[in-house]
Order: sequence, then C-alpha cells, then structure tokens
Amino acid sequence: MSAAAALEATHWRSVFDGCDAGLLVVDSAGLVQEANPAALALFRFDRADMQGVRIGHLIPHFSDDWAAHLAAADVCRDSGQDVPAVRALVHTSGAQRLPASLRLHALTPRADQARQYALWVSQVQPEATRSAERLAESSAASVSAHTQALQWLSRPELRERFLALREQPHEMHQHLALVLLNVDRFKPINDEHGHVVGDKVLQSVAGRIRSVARNGDFLARIGGDEFILIVHGLENIWEVEPVPSRLLHVTTSPILAGGHSAWIGFGIGVTIYPQDASTPEALIQHADEAMYKAKRAGGGGWAMWQVEGAAAEADTAPAIAAK
Repeated sequence: MSAAAALEATHWRSVFDGCDAGLLVVDSAGLVQEANPAALALFRFDRADMQGVRIGHLIPHFSDDWAAHLAAADVCRDSGQDVPAVRALVHTSGAQRLPASLRLHALTPRADQARQYALWVSQVQPEATRSAERLAESSAASVSAHTQALQWLSRPELRERFLALREQPHEMHQHLALVLLNVDRFKPINDEHGHVVGDKVLQSVAGRIRSVARNGDFLARIGGDEFILIVHGLENIWEVEPVPSRLLHVTTSPILAGGHSAWIGFGIGVTIYPQDASTPEALIQHADEAMYKAKRAGGGGWAMWQVEGAAAEADTAPAIAAK
C-alpha cells in the first residue's frame, strides 16, 4: 500500500470509528462487513460477532424490501440527491426492539471491489402515544414515510390536497407535476394469490415509489392499482424528467410478498401545472391519457402529455418481462 493510500485509510478509519451514529458497511446481499463502535453498542454485538450478520437479523422489516432500498441508494448516489430517512425497529442481541432512523448510502466502489453500502443507524425516541408494537406494524411500509399512500383517496380529497399545495406561497411561481402510475400485472397477482398478498404487494409498491421520491412530494393511491405522485417546487418543467426514470428503475427487481415473488411494472403518465391545465380534474385526465399512451407503446415506460397532434415523446424503456 502506498503512503497516500495508507493515509487515506487511516483518515477513513478515524471518521468511521468516531461517528456518533451507528455505521454499518454492508454488501449487496445484506451482509455486514464492518461496524463502528456506535453500531456495536446499539446492537450490543462484539466486533467479531457482527461481521457477516445479515441485515434481516438486525432490522427485519427494513430487509423485507432490500432490493428497493439498494436501487434507491444507487439512484441517489448517481443523481446527487439526498437519501430519504426511513423509520424501523432494530433488534439487539439482547432481544430488545428499538426505534431508529436509517439512511442507506451507496458507496463508490473501486475497480476491484464489489458494491458496498453505508447504513447509518440513529436511535430515536418513539412518540409517547405510539407503542413499540404499533411501530413494528407500520415499519413494513416505513420506507414510504407516507402511510396515506396505502389508502384510497377520493377525487374530491385529491383536489383539496392539490389546491392546498398549489396555494402555498413558495409554490406560486413554480411548476407542479402530476405523475400517474398504473401497476402492470397486478390483477393476475391478486387473482392468483388473493387479496392479502395483493395488499402486501401494493404496500411494497408504495414503499418503492416513496423511496425514490423527494421529501415533501405527495403520494396517494387513487384506484385499485393506480397511484398519484405530485412533484412540487419545479423551477423548470424539464426537472420532472428524472422522476419517471427513477420510478421505472424500482421495478427491475421482484417484490416478495407472502412467500411469493411478484414482478410488476409501471405505465406512467406525466402532466404539468400550469402549462397543461389549471384544474386537478383536467390534469388527472391529461395524466391518464399520457399513461395509456405509454402503455400503447409497449408498457414499462412513461409519456408526457401533449396537445393532440404534437410530436410524441414517450420514453419506451423496455417492459419488465413477467417472471
């Protein structure tokens, strides 16, 4: 090892060991490679015993959608975005369950290294009115950080949310994007495996959407297999273009639900306020038209709404084949 490399390694070790938050270095399979003293104290492990432990043993609900968390971390690293925090219960070696805030960062690998990730784990105090059991039940969907996404939202309620967001002072001179997502291949999953598995799949879908959305963007379920994402605070309309690309990326791995592996895809339609329309009803109609335009192009892609007769600009990302 060169002197420069040795100095860099020494500095990294000093920062890693001195961090107040728990830090775990994990591989793409979810195996712990290293842990700093704060993480060892939180999980109550010795350093030798921690190496090779599966994340699923330490943070069960977080690992349920491990592939989606990895995909979100990769996207955030490549785009320079902040990684959203996730709430979950961590399990200590003493069988305690502690509420914690998690952030998974993708590390930039060297040419001879496999992919590695840094998982920040900070213990938080639970709300006085929420028991540990309630937190455990909700943590499976905590990646979404937005439990309303698992509930049906009527069109009048969506209108109220949209108008409230539009009228915020800092939004007055900015654009909003309404992104409509239709889940491909959901009906066969629901019909074959039942509503319990179907509901778990939709929970995972909502979590994956939220994992690549920005903090503050509004997510809601408006139909059996449809979601609306409102992206606000856009200075320019082209800023919305990375959003559907990130959403399509989270469908490149299967969803595990009830012992079944489900492959889904998205048909996505995008429309812009106030460029395309000024009312929520018109925007939803435009997004719906754009979504069907993407589906006609082969599915597994997205389209921006345009006035009839304008040149098509659909992203024809390959559809994800059913597995």
